[in-house]
Amino acid sequence: MVVAASSDADANTTDAFNSPVIVSVNDYSGDASFLCASSNGWKVLLFGQALSFLLASGGAAQATLHFQCNLSAPTFASSIIYLLLSLNLIPLYLKQRRNKLLHRSSGLNDTERDSDVTQQQQPQDSQRYSFCNVLSLEASPWAYLGIAFLDVEANYMTLLAYRYTTITSITLFDALAIPSAMILSWTFLKRRYTSVHYCGVIICMAGIVYNVLADYETDLHHTTSNVEYPNKLLGDVLAMCGGIVYGANDFLAETAVRKFGGPTEFLGMLGLFGLLISILQAFLLERHEIVEFFQQGHACSIPSGVGLLIAYAVTNTTSYVGASRFLTMSEATFLNLSFLTGDFWSLAFSIVAERIVPTPLFFVALTLTISGVVIYEIGPSPVREERVGYENVNGETELTRGLD
Repeated sequence: MVVAASSDADANTTDAFNSPVIVSVNDYSGDASFLCASSNGWKVLLFGQALSFLLASGGAAQATLHFQCNLSAPTFASSIIYLLLSLNLIPLYLKQRRNKLLHRSSGLNDTERDSDVTQQQQPQDSQRYSFCNVLSLEASPWAYLGIAFLDVEANYMTLLAYRYTTITSITLFDALAIPSAMILSWTFLKRRYTSVHYCGVIICMAGIVYNVLADYETDLHHTTSNVEYPNKLLGDVLAMCGGIVYGANDFLAETAVRKFGGPTEFLGMLGLFGLLISILQAFLLERHEIVEFFQQGHACSIPSGVGLLIAYAVTNTTSYVGASRFLTMSEATFLNLSFLTGDFWSLAFSIVAERIVPTPLFFVALTLTISGVVIYEIGPSPVREERVGYENVNGETELTRGLD
């Protein structure tokens, strides 16, 4: 998974934090009247719903690839996304290079220049990391490698689930990212959750249980959809595992975006390491499926297949960029809550494109899930929000921080 900040942020400057002010969607203790009056609150809410639509659109493209073109190579499909994300490193490198040239032209010697960079361009107590002596990073490359690995595997499990179960089930099981992110935020970020938040999450989980029962009932009765998805229970398990890992990864992404290098550095390094991991994994596990996809003509034409693959990559890349910006404005738990409304779009796609009408239990599950989201939002903000901004002190811009 963001962003209401400048996309050309540089890890060498305080702009690496990208957002002058971080605003939680639940600030002011969940005051509904404030949200209605606040343009920032509505922007965050609408931003989250736009990301939800993008996520559902990407899922629809992936399901169509499998349903019509028989492509089941999730790591290969994800590698295109990571390739596009890695392009964020280009403006980051160019800006860092331009800053170095400006300092050299200023006539400072190496010692003076390094001192000047340390005092003016780095936040206090910030440690810098070098990546291949080419880029200066605010977080360790090893940290980005770990995040990329989790992201690749979460995508792999979720996209592999499309081979075995329906898009509606996959989208709903992604809700497991909510308790995953919630537990990690409570443990490491000391988020303050109340009984209202727990009640909302429990109701969401009840919706997931109902959906499992719906798929189990479908398998027992051998309905038409079971012909297309003969192992729905396996697909459900893969989707659930993917959702849990997504939640953990969103928590790490929030930490990286808000406390370290900002969206541009995060997306670029995620794309680079994700591309390397996915290429290796695709070669080991999916090379036969890839060859068949580009050689086939009976399932769907190659132009149609490539077009769907591009649509999938573009929508998901946009979703990644938007999610990283979103995390500078809100939190990982609310990001995943916003994604839940994608069930409506997935439901429409399932009925129109796949000709599969979910069982009544699914609609019960969907109602429970959406109700849980509403209840969660009624509660006070769990975030003891760190404010990041800039103040002009003695004619110079300085980074300021504080807690609500």
